[in-house]
Amino acid sequence: MRIELTEDIDHPVSDVFAFYADDHLENHPRWDPDIRLSLATDGDVGIGTVFHRSHTHFGDEVSGVMEVIEFERDQVFGLVIDDGFGEMYARLAFETVDASTTRVRALIDVPEIDGVDEDHLRSLAERWLHRTEDLIDEAT
Repeated sequence: MRIELTEDIDHPVSDVFAFYADDHLENHPRWDPDIRLSLATDGDVGIGTVFHRSHTHFGDEVSGVMEVIEFERDQVFGLVIDDGFGEMYARLAFETVDASTTRVRALIDVPEIDGVDEDHLRSLAERWLHRTEDLIDEAT
């Protein structure tokens, strides 16, 4: 299943990219309280960074890993995710609308998972994306 979402966020692209990419370990659990992350590699977030993850998005707790496969400053942040039921891809593309507004285009590509329908996953992703502006406001 493939989900595509777009959200305009009233912050400059550098702030929005930093929130999602540079500070991913700290911020992912803020927009998605059903997940726990830990860093499996050393250094700054970039291509090749690996996170251990566990979540309860679909009921029971599931553990896996995610790896950064795309990282272009202020442009794109992409991950491949393996929670044991096939590889998933998440990609965020960042576009400057004006000096204080960023358009985020989210793409989530997930294999068919028993018991998970597209509407459920779409509602989770929409909730996560909509929270971004408030969470950046809190941090600044």
